[in-house]
Amino acid sequence: MVDHSPTSERVGLRGRAKEMIVQAVRPVLNSEEFARSVRGIFAEFTASAEFHEVFAAHARTVFAGFVTSPEFHAGLASAVPFDAIVKAVQHANWSATRDPVMMAAETLSIGARVDKGTQILLAEKYKELLRTKAPLPRFDEVGFRTFSQFDEDGILLYIFSLIGTTNRRAVEACAGVGFECNAANLIVNHGWDGMLIDGSADNCRVSTQFYTSRSDTQISPPKIIHTWIEPDTIDWAITVNGFKGEIDLLTIDLDGIDYWIWKNITSISPRVVVVEYQPWWKADEPYTVKNIPGYWYPNFAETKPAYVGCSLGAYVKLAREKGYRLVGCNRNQLNAFFVRNDIAPDILPEVSAESCLTSRRVTESRDHYRPHVEAQRAAGDWHLA
Repeated sequence: MVDHSPTSERVGLRGRAKEMIVQAVRPVLNSEEFARSVRGIFAEFTASAEFHEVFAAHARTVFAGFVTSPEFHAGLASAVPFDAIVKAVQHANWSATRDPVMMAAETLSIGARVDKGTQILLAEKYKELLRTKAPLPRFDEVGFRTFSQFDEDGILLYIFSLIGTTNRRAVEACAGVGFECNAANLIVNHGWDGMLIDGSADNCRVSTQFYTSRSDTQISPPKIIHTWIEPDTIDWAITVNGFKGEIDLLTIDLDGIDYWIWKNITSISPRVVVVEYQPWWKADEPYTVKNIPGYWYPNFAETKPAYVGCSLGAYVKLAREKGYRLVGCNRNQLNAFFVRNDIAPDILPEVSAESCLTSRRVTESRDHYRPHVEAQRAAGDWHLA
């Protein structure tokens, strides 16, 4: 998911650049030629007279004396928590055999993860509030992230605790590396059956490695589908892989022609839909990028800033045509949550689009990007839904 606010866009671009660099550099770092080169250079250095004179004769003795001293152990124990030392040792052991990407997946959630047991207790508490007709919390009070990019994991746990599930099946269009998406927590911690679609072969490789290496999912991992997502092929991609009819969750986050993807999905009937919207449009402005084959936002980032995605107003209009209502958004006012109209309208009533366009982030994004999208709209670049 991409947050296009002025302060975070640079972070997103740096993240994309870092990902591209990692993908380019990893084959070199993993190559036998690189290993031989490093071993040769290191062996030559450690065999030199200078090394033995400086290190072997002096530093080794000094270092050995230091790490065995009471002062060192006392300082380490007071400065570093024991659980952090354990984690460091675990990661050091894993690093010899695990892909660096897999280690990154593990460390993403350190300090933010809400474990399965806590989630089960939360779900039971939400059900109790519903049974006793106690006031229900707001979306901004229930959000947390375990595998989602922001607080979507907590919101989805809350929604499904209130409305229940049917077959616990989820489809995510443009799931990225698989361990940072809306379906991941439901798949890993709650046993859901998932289909994760992405256009990057590297992303799909990492996703497959992540799920097949975890004890929770290695026996029944989600379907990882490598295909470029287009409006006229999305239904084929879903049905050919065994998903059809009612499912519990659909997530769409392409940073592109998302509106057209949802519009063309007819093979499944999700009970809950999560989509990302762009905040520089007002609630009564139902605009989306045009249905451009092979659309990829980086191709437009410099020539047409903010020419990406869809307004919340366009999603609300499309949702009503498909039989859904807007029930809320995440704390960053970046992702909108829709529930099918036949499901729990008294529990999760419809909210206005205006209520999901009130944050400072929205105001800053609108102030920054509005001149660009106004010029693009005047030029006929945007489609009025």
